[in-house]
Amino acid sequence: MRAWSTCLILSLSLSAAAEVAWKDRADAQQLTEAGFTYAALDAQVRKLAGAKAPESPDLELLEELILKTNVEALEDYSREALKRFPVAGVHFLLGREAWRKKQKAEAQRWLTTVPRWHRYYPESRLLLADLDSKAGPAHEEQCRESALKRAGEVQSPLLKRYYTVLAEDCMTMAPRQLYKEGKHAEALVGWGRVSKRAYKWPSLLLERAWGYYNTQDYNRTLGLLVTYKSPLLSSYSYPEAEVLTALAYFRLCLYDDALVVVDQYYNDYKPRTEALEALLKQHKDSQDYFYRLMVMTPAEREKLHPFVRQLATQVFHRPRFALDYASLQAVQAEHKRLKVVRDGLASKHPARKWMGESLKQLAAVSTNLIGRINYHAKKDMFTFITQVYDLSEEMFKIKLEIIARKKDLVYGQERLVADRGRGNFKQVKMSRFEEFWKFQGAFWADELGDYSFGLPSNCETVRREAEEAK
Repeated sequence: MRAWSTCLILSLSLSAAAEVAWKDRADAQQLTEAGFTYAALDAQVRKLAGAKAPESPDLELLEELILKTNVEALEDYSREALKRFPVAGVHFLLGREAWRKKQKAEAQRWLTTVPRWHRYYPESRLLLADLDSKAGPAHEEQCRESALKRAGEVQSPLLKRYYTVLAEDCMTMAPRQLYKEGKHAEALVGWGRVSKRAYKWPSLLLERAWGYYNTQDYNRTLGLLVTYKSPLLSSYSYPEAEVLTALAYFRLCLYDDALVVVDQYYNDYKPRTEALEALLKQHKDSQDYFYRLMVMTPAEREKLHPFVRQLATQVFHRPRFALDYASLQAVQAEHKRLKVVRDGLASKHPARKWMGESLKQLAAVSTNLIGRINYHAKKDMFTFITQVYDLSEEMFKIKLEIIARKKDLVYGQERLVADRGRGNFKQVKMSRFEEFWKFQGAFWADELGDYSFGLPSNCETVRREAEEAK
């Protein structure tokens, strides 16, 4: 029934578009009324670029079209031309590009002009907070409040998720800054305010674990990281979590436990990286393979290596991909509709020429979006492999240090007080508001992220002779 309804709506819109008395030149207002938003945006940019002094109604229409599409649709246009348009959506695009290039003054120049009512206001505040640590808290709060407000107003599930994730990003900027300043306990308080239902919560577990590690609460570090073993988070892959686990055991002088983690790391990630490397090597120059990887059917994905399939699924569900893919579908649908309209016009109709140009522009926008999705997916996979290799070196260093320390114990005729001291509640650091009970082998949703080990430090040494003399 849904497919039939969609076809009916498309048929009606095509019929309405075919009945329009198309002008000799592309007219943004006429295209907007006919439902060709992306084509209208192109027509309006070209009109304003050729105008000596853009008029307010034309600028207002451009802003409306940017809000209905997205700023990525402006990627192909001259930046010098865009700088002439006093339009908030354009200013956000220019400011974001300057931010990426680390041009602080230029980024602030454009981003501060984005008004509070605008679609991109929350994200502009987030970027401004990142540019200026002193003014950061004010921008972070503006970002969080405006993002949550817009998340409650929009109807699109994709936009709701976009603004919700944006609000979460704003909330985590302060604790990250505190962590950089060495204020780890304060950072932990900030991270603790993020709901377990947050989209970002799984990745924040690792950041919190580093916070506890730097406060020397190694048992809480291990407890947080064991959360990744739960079925709910089984699809997430954080090699850094394995390194931190090994480090925590190392700090407790539980060397055998640390070595087990090191060996598991190599056993787990070696076949994963080999499968991913083979894929990247085979398709590294492709402009669309990784895009196609994202949009494969479940049956097609079943043929992939399990880890590649898992990683592709993770990327597919990220808000960045979801929004780009939704825009791509809209552009492709509009291209198809406009082509039908153009083909239905008389061969000598003057509108055929500009419609042909509009179709080329829509095809270029479509190609750019596919390339953007392809680039980010490929980049994420390359980043993963690089991280695994970098962390492998850290694991190797940990292993060498453990071997050296064990050798020193033997030659120094010393030994650890307990070879494998196991846990008890006395070793759990807790506030007066916390209570712990024994883990029974089941991961309950409301307990995730609240675990702690209870392992005593095994680092005190005594001379073997003193032990034997007793």
